[in-house]
Amino acid sequence: MLCKLCAGISISHLVDLAKTEFSGHGFPSQSYYQHHASYDELISSAAEGCELCKLIDEGLKKLKLGMGYGEGWTREELIRDEGKGSDIKLCITAIHVYVDGTLDQVEVFDTMMVQVGAIEPVSTEQSDEEDEFTIPPLKLALSVPREHPLHIKGHRVGRFQLDPDLGSQLNHDIARSWLDDCLKLHSSCSAHVQSVLPTRVIDVGSHDGALNPRLVLSNGAEGRYAALSHCWGGPITPTLTLESHETFQDNIPLLDLPANFRDAICITRQLGIPYIWIDSLCIIQNSVTDWETESAKMGLVYQNAVVTISADASRGSTVGILNDASKVKEHTSGAYIRIFDENSDDMIHVSFVEEVEEDLRGLFLESPLSQRGWTLQERILSRRTLHYGQEQIYWQCKQGCQSADGFPPGTRTPEDQLYPRISDLLHPASGKERTEIPKQTDVEAILDEYYELVTQYSSRVLTYGSDKFPAFGGLAGLLHPIIGGEYIAGIWTRDFWRGILWQPGSNLCNHVEVPYRAPSWSWAVTDDPVDFAIAYGSGVETSFDAELVSYAAQSKSGNMYGNIESARLVLKGLTKPLVRSTQVINNTNIENSIADVYFDEREEVRREGRSQVFLVNGEGGSCLLATIDGERGDKEWDIDFDLFSDQEYIAMYIKSRSGGDDDAPYMDGCCLVLEKSMVDSTYRRVGMLVLSRMLAPNFEEWMMTWESETITII
Repeated sequence: MLCKLCAGISISHLVDLAKTEFSGHGFPSQSYYQHHASYDELISSAAEGCELCKLIDEGLKKLKLGMGYGEGWTREELIRDEGKGSDIKLCITAIHVYVDGTLDQVEVFDTMMVQVGAIEPVSTEQSDEEDEFTIPPLKLALSVPREHPLHIKGHRVGRFQLDPDLGSQLNHDIARSWLDDCLKLHSSCSAHVQSVLPTRVIDVGSHDGALNPRLVLSNGAEGRYAALSHCWGGPITPTLTLESHETFQDNIPLLDLPANFRDAICITRQLGIPYIWIDSLCIIQNSVTDWETESAKMGLVYQNAVVTISADASRGSTVGILNDASKVKEHTSGAYIRIFDENSDDMIHVSFVEEVEEDLRGLFLESPLSQRGWTLQERILSRRTLHYGQEQIYWQCKQGCQSADGFPPGTRTPEDQLYPRISDLLHPASGKERTEIPKQTDVEAILDEYYELVTQYSSRVLTYGSDKFPAFGGLAGLLHPIIGGEYIAGIWTRDFWRGILWQPGSNLCNHVEVPYRAPSWSWAVTDDPVDFAIAYGSGVETSFDAELVSYAAQSKSGNMYGNIESARLVLKGLTKPLVRSTQVINNTNIENSIADVYFDEREEVRREGRSQVFLVNGEGGSCLLATIDGERGDKEWDIDFDLFSDQEYIAMYIKSRSGGDDDAPYMDGCCLVLEKSMVDSTYRRVGMLVLSRMLAPNFEEWMMTWESETITII
């Protein structure tokens, strides 16, 4: 049953109103459907049995606001608290467009918005009252069956209704159609599906389940296989071991496997793919030799898979992939409104929209899988990925992203293509192969993306710190022929300066020294996030820049992209002594500082990693003094020699930067902060330093006061 006002609503009319005035995610100021005159009238209509009024009332009372004004409150609480006008207004909008999106960007009208009381002005000029209170609109989803898409006046209307059981035949059919379309129709995707199989794969058994999975030794044979990307979430049983290697070749009882593996095998069967690669079932877990050999091939494993099954929402192997969202999510029946005028019986479903809905963009940023270190290269290297969230399934390939609810690209999907240059190299379009090394400008762009990847990787978690290089090595190995030069402990010799000029991503990044896994100058020495932003930009070559004289690294297994035992760089460059002090200086003295320094680790008595650096002249020459930057420090100060560190430091000039214009060109530069070993003549990185901008002639004159040295950094 619908009240008179709700019966008068039609989607066709709401689309007409949107064509007159479309306000993106905002509510239109004039072009809307006027509903009940007050919230109390809406409540009365709901009590009399109007299904849509009841749905709106439930939404106003139940759904709590997210971040921003009124966070944690319901709209009904805000209405009662403010006690102002509460008339009801309705409009239609498209959630996939961005906040300031325009009508020509709309592909799907999928949401009806309900505004109670005053409308928030699009701009301050539209507001007669400077601080007029507005309640955020309530969003209601418009949905249609997938097999009956609805089009009105040039626009699709309604998201597709989801089957909450991710293991349903409908969801399997959707996944299979995405894969088939990609293989047959996507010119930008590599079409070949036959490739050399990994050393071991799992034969998924018969579609009807009569035959259990079993381990297959490929012996170089070609075939089609899927790969699984997942979180271990703790110990897994059973796994492939030296003891189970033979028995697994006969039979792996499906019911003995953890839920994620059972579901992944089911998905692979439904896709019509005969094999799947799962790390703990295809790499011998109690053989160091086999692990080192096979982990070095993992880049190719994911690159050559027909599709990667990504268990994005699953926190561990026992959680499962094909879960039924209806069992964990409150179900609401919703309501129906007319699609056309009152003489039509065609109806569209209306239901609640959560304040934060699951989508692929969110899964990329916040899902359990997105936090794990190993899974970054798995995502980048995969040709095609079938993502499983908690509520629906998603597709990703070079052609773009799709979701079971049918949302087009926009706010709910990742950026058009992550790391496009690297993706083009790793996955050439159908019928194309990369046969030549790209020109210099292309390589520089690829290196930009490489360090963006390192930045993202550094914020992810590894169960074992010793995996820092192996979990990224597959990607590095595939990029090496393109980038050229040598790969040394995570950096490239062709732009070594950028590789070593990282800084803490937040405040500090503690070095992991025991057990040894990386040299002090490598980003892999820490479990904390790092950033290369300072090293980007207008780098220029000057005679002041450091020179890479020699380098060496000793790997544990002969795999230069895996674990290493030692590494060193020998650099020739300009240095200046640096003294580290715990003296706190008021940050209003910033105009007198000569540089900013970012220490990797705090000394026991230091409070922060960022410090101001001052130039101090003495009888023995000049040196750099690193103090602590603080709001409560001394505005007028004298150097307190008692607060100097006993450790000997130097700043080594690495790379110049330039800017300004022809009339007033400036220069600055980036340095490493190094501490000298107490037992030999080697140095270790402890931070980086960015010199303040100076007019170019002054900068060049000052650099002439630095001393040239050749040093070894370990």
